[in-house]
Amino acid sequence: MLVTAYLAIIFLLVLCVGLELTARRLTPPQPTPTAVANPAFRRFQSVFLRAYLLALWADWLQGPYLYKLYRHYSFLESQIAILYVCGLASCVLFAPFSGWLPQALGRRQTCLLFCLSYSACCLTKLSTDYFVLIVGRVLGGLSTSLLATTFEAWYVHRHVDVYDFPKDWIPSTFAKAATWNHGLAVGAGLVANLLAEWL
Repeated sequence: MLVTAYLAIIFLLVLCVGLELTARRLTPPQPTPTAVANPAFRRFQSVFLRAYLLALWADWLQGPYLYKLYRHYSFLESQIAILYVCGLASCVLFAPFSGWLPQALGRRQTCLLFCLSYSACCLTKLSTDYFVLIVGRVLGGLSTSLLATTFEAWYVHRHVDVYDFPKDWIPSTFAKAATWNHGLAVGAGLVANLLAEWL
């Protein structure tokens, strides 16, 4: 079963690379956008993408092994379900505040709040105490809702208000982030699964 899954992933990866190369060959060459040629913008974009993609990688890395970890702690299916519901419910409950927090606390401080809450969420996984794990899932829900808004709010603010780059350049950064996010999701899933199976 596992071999079939890996073969399917390899097949789909080869197919995606082939389609991408074909699309690039068939698309007429475009003039180089000004954003790509601007070294200050590229440096700023690189700083943002490194931090944001690292946060996304951490989020994706955690998902595949959680169920196995909870089973290893000998929790029942119903208890595991409650842990997952606590995480999802807290994400829903914190979502309305995640758009407000960057304005109230500041964008940078909210990014740091994400890092702290996510680190605490990960540390709670070391405990076998059910209540500590519930607190961890609540912190995970807070972190997930912050991840979806905070880094982007920081980026847009710095892009427009601090560096005064044209707003037309913003989509190029988010397109890169979205493209890398898909690859990170697959890669983190594979790494987490391999670590969960072999360690």
